[in-house]
Amino acid sequence: MKTVKTMITLAAIVTAAAVTAGCGGLPRAPSKPKQATELLDWKNAGFGTAVPEWVMASTQSDLHIQALEEFKDMACFVVTREEPTNKDFAITWVNNAANGAAEVARIISTTVNNTAEAQISAKAGNDVAKRIANEMRDAMSNASFKGFRKATDFWAFMRNKATKKEYYTAFSLWVISNDELNQQLAAQYQNIIDNNKEMSAAERAIYRDIISDIRKRGITNVK
Repeated sequence: MKTVKTMITLAAIVTAAAVTAGCGGLPRAPSKPKQATELLDWKNAGFGTAVPEWVMASTQSDLHIQALEEFKDMACFVVTREEPTNKDFAITWVNNAANGAAEVARIISTTVNNTAEAQISAKAGNDVAKRIANEMRDAMSNASFKGFRKATDFWAFMRNKATKKEYYTAFSLWVISNDELNQQLAAQYQNIIDNNKEMSAAERAIYRDIISDIRKRGITNVK
């Protein structure tokens, strides 16, 4: 079965690739995956090219990609596709602008909603938090974001040593400036306030706090 996964769920797989390639420069060494995976081939391996630093960094989090000088002040999102035999299809899929945009929007929506919901619960209690969280999910469910571009891509051919399963995984890295993304996110939540005339003053204040945090610190730092 074909599967679509974000880099977060592929951390163990790519960590194996990173360890095999022996590339350094990460904030901390990648942990050993529970299930050993053997790296058989990867993009430009025939030219002696190692696994890129951004792939290795992403095994810890997308924030580790942003710590690299090349992607300073950028919001980074990795989109992946796993295929048992069809490498070209996997590469084409992750490089397709529509697929990338949809997956990035899903990752952003999940991240923002989860972090903001925790903040709301602390300030407003469970009932109000649940209502606001539902409003936020509805607003973000069809959200789209402008300004993303595909920065680079990568593919790897791997074998699970336990199951002997061999497969290709393609990766594409999508980026946007932090400021540009944060302004769009803040506007999404401002629309909720503007379109809900019945919203209480207390709820409006909570939304404004979230918007302020997004403008100042971005989606992964809403607290």
